[in-house]
Amino acid sequence: MIEKGFSSYDAVGVDYGDIRLKVAQSVGPRILSLTYKNNTNIFAELPGESLEFSDKKKFYFYGGHRLWIAPEKPEFTYSPDDSPITIHQDLHATELVQNPDKHTDMQKMIRVESTQYPDVLIVDHTIINKGKNGRRIAPWAITQLQLGGVAILPIRSQAGQGSPFLPNRGIIFWPYTKIRDSRLHFENDSVLLDARQVMQEPVKLGLVHSQSWIAYCIGDVIFIKYSINAGFDCSLDMGAAHQCYCNDKFIELETIGTYQQLSPDSSIHHREVWRLIDNPFKSFSDEEIASFIHDIESQKEFMELL
Repeated sequence: MIEKGFSSYDAVGVDYGDIRLKVAQSVGPRILSLTYKNNTNIFAELPGESLEFSDKKKFYFYGGHRLWIAPEKPEFTYSPDDSPITIHQDLHATELVQNPDKHTDMQKMIRVESTQYPDVLIVDHTIINKGKNGRRIAPWAITQLQLGGVAILPIRSQAGQGSPFLPNRGIIFWPYTKIRDSRLHFENDSVLLDARQVMQEPVKLGLVHSQSWIAYCIGDVIFIKYSINAGFDCSLDMGAAHQCYCNDKFIELETIGTYQQLSPDSSIHHREVWRLIDNPFKSFSDEEIASFIHDIESQKEFMELL
């Protein structure tokens, strides 16, 4: 069913278990909205926000989930995706297919697939090189979320992993990030980014760690993104395959896939698994967060979907 009026764009409503999505049809590929158990949309809605591309063209955020191309180079990464796309649907999956981009010669696709769990989705990202030249890139899956919650970014080292004489985790900071930003809280097991504080100054950090997930707690819902973690072997962004950005309008959970040479007519893929759960926190104490991280990492069945 086509639904008009969501941020002035045509959108298709998709229901999988307890999760309802709205995917854009007139732009994209984009997932504009996510609601869980009929609650409010947790994705950011940003129809007017944009970045400069070239020749007076703009890349519009719209909000929600998008697929970018890394490394971040404005003349390439910010290519507008404001043309209609093709949507393929069946009982268990929805595929969003962009026409080849005339600026980059790349074609993007996002495929959402249901699972046996009512609160878990598989989200596959594909980039196909439709040009005549190869290019070294990585798929970059970015989810913009409403402010008002707290990002949970795990850095807990797994027992017995590696040598005790070598480093096993890292936190990467972007140039504009202030180490003493009051939104950042550093613990032994995690970094918390508190988006309940609305501050104009942007903050961004990335993780070099052994975990395969990052999460955002907002209201009574926790949104978790799992992805294969290139981590220590990733040459992009100093190895930070999981990243989080926040400003005064939205917060982003970002994952980056394999950085590799993409030859003509070949494709590159990146999978995320999205999971939503009811908020288990009562006081958001250090003990509760440590317990949550331990529980997430012990639940291997969701990581096995990657």
